[in-house]
Amino acid sequence: LVSLVGIPLGLATGVLLSFAIALYAGSQLTGLGGFATMISPLSLLLGTILGFLSVVVSSLIPALRAGKVSPVEAMRQYGVEPSDFEVKGIVKGQSSSGEKIPLKLAKRNMRRNLRTTIISVISMTMAATLFIAFSYFAGNFDTERIARGVVKSDFSIRVASMYDDGPDEQTIEEILSFEDVQTVAAAKFITGRLLTEYEDQDLDSRSFATFSNPEAGMRATMVDNSGMYMALLAYNDLGIELMKTKVISGSIDLRRATSERVIIIDIENSNRHGIEAGDRVLLKTYYLNESMVQVPVASEFVVAAVVQELPSVAYTVEGGILAPCSDKIIESLRPENGDVHLTMMDYMDHYSYVDIYLRRGSDAEALESTIEEIADRYRNSTFISYSEYKKETEDAISTLSTLVYGLIAIVGFIGICGITNTINTTIILRRREFGILRAIGMTGKQLKAMLTYEGLIFGLISAVSSVVLGLILSYTVYSLLRSGMSHLNWSIPWMGIVLAVAGAIGAGILTTLASSRKVTSLSITESIRTVE
Repeated sequence: LVSLVGIPLGLATGVLLSFAIALYAGSQLTGLGGFATMISPLSLLLGTILGFLSVVVSSLIPALRAGKVSPVEAMRQYGVEPSDFEVKGIVKGQSSSGEKIPLKLAKRNMRRNLRTTIISVISMTMAATLFIAFSYFAGNFDTERIARGVVKSDFSIRVASMYDDGPDEQTIEEILSFEDVQTVAAAKFITGRLLTEYEDQDLDSRSFATFSNPEAGMRATMVDNSGMYMALLAYNDLGIELMKTKVISGSIDLRRATSERVIIIDIENSNRHGIEAGDRVLLKTYYLNESMVQVPVASEFVVAAVVQELPSVAYTVEGGILAPCSDKIIESLRPENGDVHLTMMDYMDHYSYVDIYLRRGSDAEALESTIEEIADRYRNSTFISYSEYKKETEDAISTLSTLVYGLIAIVGFIGICGITNTINTTIILRRREFGILRAIGMTGKQLKAMLTYEGLIFGLISAVSSVVLGLILSYTVYSLLRSGMSHLNWSIPWMGIVLAVAGAIGAGILTTLASSRKVTSLSITESIRTVE
């Protein structure tokens, strides 16, 4: 009967909630105007099977236990022996040890009905644990911070080639002078080859060289196949400082970065090429000598740190690698001999990547036209505004945050319903026990006090358990997701813990008090004659 009523109601509620969520998400998330809900027959079938199995299992265990009790035993006792308490003490309201009788009986009942106690505590703990874990996840929904992880900067200026003119240090200072600008990460661009310490250094002999071929009357080329293609991004100090907040392993020190040959690798390139913090690598750049022959310059660098992401959206060829460093040390890549006609360093008077970050809450639209005018000064430059996309991302994340909080509310509601049902059923099944207690002198006030203590003990045990398990679950979620979600930081969800503890204790006390009214409303004779 429970299945016939409960399963259809559960399926109908799930379908209605799915349509409600789809309707809300479709109206709030940009680009989801045609968002539709698809409910497969398989999901309905699985829901029906799980619902039926849960009812069967929950009723089968008590049925098996009840089947082992003889009729005589069932009529004669309900698990309460007169020796469990002192009649005189109940009348006085205090035991010989000075402990209040309701509290003493509450603790004995918890121990005597250990299986029921464990089931009730588990029910309350599961709900509170999930609430704490969801609270941690929802607490990290800082919309602007998450959007920054997706979009990075607010504006970008890109120069098509390292040989084209672009923004210089004076331009960066001009942009920084605007009040709404927080920082500017600017990078110069150099190409070359990178060899890891695990590669055969003899490959260095396969240098990329261009030389004259008199017989052919043309120049011949030998390609350098050593290592991998490298795009070296030489950042200004602000760009280096920005990466300090994204460190996963190793460390970034501005003094070291600007004075020693160190590079930084993002996590994607680190995983792809097997390069970690502390590794030594060989960087090779090229120059033309007076004979117009292209000659490599090899320099050893150390990987200072692996970071979550770079300040700029940059790409390289397939199989290549992005290697950020400080713009202060790229001069060390200049060839030392005098037989030099042209080097890449000759084009390092401007930045190829300029990423502009605004202060929190700034009006991006008001500054957009000004930054675009600066970008238009340079030939082959491109201005990119992420403000509209950032706003759409923030709206989407805000909607997702609302859905998560809604899910938290649903989890809390389901947990309270489960707690109420468990405790209420337990108390109703003990009506005969309560009738006997009242018959030997326990007052209605003492009975309510005993049940209140039981609810308080339920709540306290559940609260402590849920805090421990909730923190473990929250940290597990953080450990699993932090590599893919740069905005996620570990912090104790204090608000979720306070609400979960208050909810567990409050649910335990209020549920027992509400259930005790049904018990105390019966006469002693009716309670004793109750047949469960």
